[in-house]
Amino acid sequence: MGAISMAAMSGLSTTNAASAVTITYENPNIYSASAAIGPTKQVDFEAATLGNNSNYSINLTDAAGNGYIATYDSLQVSNYGDNGKTAGAGYAGQFASNIGSVPTTNLTFATTAGNNAAGIKYFGMFYSSLDSLNQLTFYDGSNILAKFMFSNIPQLLHYDSALVGGPYNQYGAFFNFYADAGEQITKINFTQTGGGGFESDNHTFRVPDAVSISGNEVDPAGLSVTAGTLRTQKIPEPGDLVGTLLGGAAVWGLKRQLRKKKLATTD
Repeated sequence: MGAISMAAMSGLSTTNAASAVTITYENPNIYSASAAIGPTKQVDFEAATLGNNSNYSINLTDAAGNGYIATYDSLQVSNYGDNGKTAGAGYAGQFASNIGSVPTTNLTFATTAGNNAAGIKYFGMFYSSLDSLNQLTFYDGSNILAKFMFSNIPQLLHYDSALVGGPYNQYGAFFNFYADAGEQITKINFTQTGGGGFESDNHTFRVPDAVSISGNEVDPAGLSVTAGTLRTQKIPEPGDLVGTLLGGAAVWGLKRQLRKKKLATTD
């Protein structure tokens, strides 16, 4: 049974790694977080000034009424406005971008009491005009939870043509990012590593308390993870893990019986 347990566990190694972020995406034409996640704070950037905004802040509140602040050190807000060519949610309105003079935006979280070690449990965004040069990094303090880019976007989204939209006919979806159990997200870096832009909208936050994972699993073959751990599937519940182990044991037992029967027939 020990050998079977190890074999079964090896198949779940990526879903049990410490310090990780889980990523999922929502179905086509969804531009905000699922109600299953619970109360969240969404920012659509419509009230922000077009162009560069220094230290752009959003106030958050947890279920107990404690105050938090989300701060973008240098937020660039755009609206292409060229015959409806926009990367905003629903392909309309203003959105956050990293283009040209602002290749990186640092988004940090703290309590209103000034605790910079405090973070969020969930982050979501409508990620439009997906670009393989967009890089996301999630931190818990100085620890990188996950640093990655989407290397093959169609494959990442299982080639779902219903997710292709907007004036540029590019893939776009609402993505969910969940901190691992015992972890939180204290900082997020949005970086455009080359030409083009990093466009996103409807940034959504939930401060540390229990959340339910919503959305579809991405195809890990479409990812390029350079640091930390990015899960592409839900963490199995203890009952699921027991089922996996018992299932493995049952298969092993069946194979053993068949082997015995074959040997007996040969003799």
